[in-house]
Amino acid sequence: MAIKVDEKNVHVVALREGERKLNDLIALRQKKEDELSEATVRYLERRRLSQRSPLEFEAEALLSGEPMKAGANTADFEKLQREIDVLSEAIVQHSQVLDGLRNKYSVAIGKANYSTYVAIEKRIAAAIGELAAANEAEVLFFRELEDAGCRAIQFRPMRIGAVGLASDDQSVASFHRKEVATYCPEALQ
Repeated sequence: MAIKVDEKNVHVVALREGERKLNDLIALRQKKEDELSEATVRYLERRRLSQRSPLEFEAEALLSGEPMKAGANTADFEKLQREIDVLSEAIVQHSQVLDGLRNKYSVAIGKANYSTYVAIEKRIAAAIGELAAANEAEVLFFRELEDAGCRAIQFRPMRIGAVGLASDDQSVASFHRKEVATYCPEALQ
């Protein structure tokens, strides 16, 4: 059985686009975190080799003709960290928007599949009702055999006790019927 999902439904489209945007934000944040990590490693390695103050270190890099790489100074680190922080906040905010979109999506999918749900519940209600009635018929059959004077009954009772009897208001079958009547009355029609 396949769940119906109308990919053109406005809520489905919005959710799919929102999820793509979230994945893009997460990928971009990961890229920035990787850049920061690489820049930190390069910076620390060059500092270790240089054993000079940050000012001397940056002056040496300038004089050697090496271009200043991302993460080569404190301002670059701060800039990358700020970009990561902004992306993290954007991810949090977009995740909250996605929660609302997922709720709307769920409602739309639920409405589109309600008739399938009712059909399934109708089958279950009918099967449990039939099983409870069959259990009842078996109990009555054995009672009638005993009432007719049979003392050595050769048949084995095989009712499904967990479901109970149709006439028992405390049986699982009776509770199920009440639950269906409350939450999915269409299944009893």
